[in-house]
Amino acid sequence: MASGGRVKKKKGMLNRTLIVNKKLQLTFLVYSLTLCLWISVAGMVLQFIARDYLKVEDVSSAFILVFVGFVFLIGTTVVGGFLLTNRIAGPLFRLSSHMKNVAEGKPGEAMSFRKNDYFVEIIEPYNKILSELKNLRS
Repeated sequence: MASGGRVKKKKGMLNRTLIVNKKLQLTFLVYSLTLCLWISVAGMVLQFIARDYLKVEDVSSAFILVFVGFVFLIGTTVVGGFLLTNRIAGPLFRLSSHMKNVAEGKPGEAMSFRKNDYFVEIIEPYNKILSELKNLRS
């Protein structure tokens, strides 16, 4: 674990922080996993309806299919959730940290976000404000 409770993952030569806003990311994952659970329960209910009312004979195959679908859904939700929330919370975390450093008087360099990050449109005006602030401090 990195400082502040963030989990670091090695990716080649780069360190990648997976959890940057615990509240946002865990809330998103809880909602997503709840949705997966409801979808799976609905699938199981449909399986029992098929067996009892529609007289489908091979219920075990249907159950295995629902179970495999549930496992796949959970896995993709967790992975997708971390990737999506990282693209949302990551830029906000970096911008917040950068702003705190600038407010403490530390010299701030121009920022940039990753290619697929959200909120990239705020970096240009922020960097302009940062440049104006540097001019005022000089």
